[in-house]
Formats: sequence, C-alpha cells, structure tokens
Amino acid sequence: MKLSISFLKSIYSLEETISKINNLNYDGYIHVDILDGKYVPSSVTDLDKYISVLTNTTKPLDVHLMVDHPISYINRLLSLKPEIITVHPDSLDDLVEISNILRNNNIKMGIALNPDDDINIIEKYADMIDLVLIMSVYPGKGGQSFIDSTPYKLEHLNKLKEVLNKNFLIEVDGGINDKTLPLI
Repeated sequence: MKLSISFLKSIYSLEETISKINNLNYDGYIHVDILDGKYVPSSVTDLDKYISVLTNTTKPLDVHLMVDHPISYINRLLSLKPEIITVHPDSLDDLVEISNILRNNNIKMGIALNPDDDINIIEKYADMIDLVLIMSVYPGKGGQSFIDSTPYKLEHLNKLKEVLNKNFLIEVDGGINDKTLPLI
C-alpha cells in the first residue's frame, strides 16, 4: 500500500505544506486535486500557483482532475512530469486522446469512478489504464463521511481485475481515517 497525501485541507500555506511533505520520509505520492467548478460544484484550483509550487517537489505527483475538459489541464501540467493523471470517464474529452497524450509523455493514466458509477465501465478502458480511483465520497464536497458500500465496490473491482487479467493500481479517495482504513 502506498500513501498519497492531499494538501487541500492543510492549515499551512501551499508552499509550506509542500515543503513539509517533501521532508517526510514515506514512499508515496502527493495527491493533487484539481476542481474546475463545472464538473464538480467547487473550485479550488489556482493551476499556475500549483505548477509553480510543485515544480521542485521531491515526491511523485498523483493528479486527480475533476474537470469537464481534462486535456487543457493535462497540457499545462506536463511540465510537472506527474507520475499519474486520473480523469473521470464522463468528462467531456475523449479518453483515447487523453491516453495517447499521457502515453506520449510517459505518464500513467487513471480512471476515477464516482460512488454511483458502475464498476463494470472499467472493462471498456482496461487496456489503456494504469490505475482505478474509487471515490469513497462524492467528488468536490469536502468533509464527507466514507461511503459504507466502498469495500464492496473494491471487492468487485478486484474480481474484475482478475477476470480481465490486468495489473492496474487501485486507489481510494475520500473519508479515509484510522477507522475507515482497515475497511479498504
């Protein structure tokens, strides 16, 4: 299991938070949530500031795009050389085109599934993804509780992964704490 640290709820400035994360001794990612206020109701993205602060990070970046048009964001994020960029399959851009852009830049592609999404949609994208992100809360609304059905969704995803004979990573996002971690 790898840890992916999000900095959205930090009490420190973005710069100070990233500095503190860089100094931590852990094998994991910095989770970068980008919200456009269209795909999800909230917007917490100052992309230019993110790019400026994250340019010199020592940790690999795991970018989660909760946006209508991910390609425009991806093109701006390429300079950061993120390890993974995750998009939602119902975004308005073509996922094959996104996959090609990411592959051409040696970036892994993730697909994020919202709580109400059918897990079987993964079959359609299985050949082009490296990661499946299961949202254990509804995206774009901070402070939510972990959705109790998430462990069942993870179990189904693991079985589907075996059936498809794929080796994608599985990530869970939202409501994770010391009580919910054992459930996943």
